[in-house]
Amino acid sequence: MKLLSFLGMFLIITSFTFGQNNDQNWARVNFEYSSRMYVDLNSIQNVNDTLISVWTMEENFPPLTIESVKDKIYKSKTFYAFNKALMKYSLFEIMC
Repeated sequence: MKLLSFLGMFLIITSFTFGQNNDQNWARVNFEYSSRMYVDLNSIQNVNDTLISVWTMEENFPPLTIESVKDKIYKSKTFYAFNKALMKYSLFEIMC
């Protein structure tokens, strides 16, 4: 019985510890003075033959101000989808 409860606790602890682990590999793609843009190389996925999705991160100097956000925005992450056939892109999510 003790072995079973020990195994159960071990599985719960390891699932919480390693379950949310998301390795990110940010590569800088622009070298402007006022902002920096990075692409997460581990997030690039081919959804199908024509659709590619990717996360980007942008750091702003000086920080951005938007009316709907009360604080200054120093960093934002954006989830893009690129359609190679139509040569267009879409924004799915923006996190400030």
